[in-house]
Amino acid sequence: MYVRSMSDDTTYLGEANISYCKANKMREDYILNFDYLKGTDAITKEQAEAIDVYETEIFKINEALLPLYDI
Repeated sequence: MYVRSMSDDTTYLGEANISYCKANKMREDYILNFDYLKGTDAITKEQAEAIDVYETEIFKINEALLPLYDI
């Protein structure tokens, strides 16, 4: 799901954006939710573990980039 940023005069940067939300696992402006797949037999244990690694690595990259956005 993609969530468009919008103007918001109550936030520090003047916009509401899900990529700044600490609860957003990957800190992107879209949400990839693999919970359903991980909760069923649709994927293997190895695939579920690979998803966890992917989410963690994307989070680390985006955290490292945050200073460039002056947040």
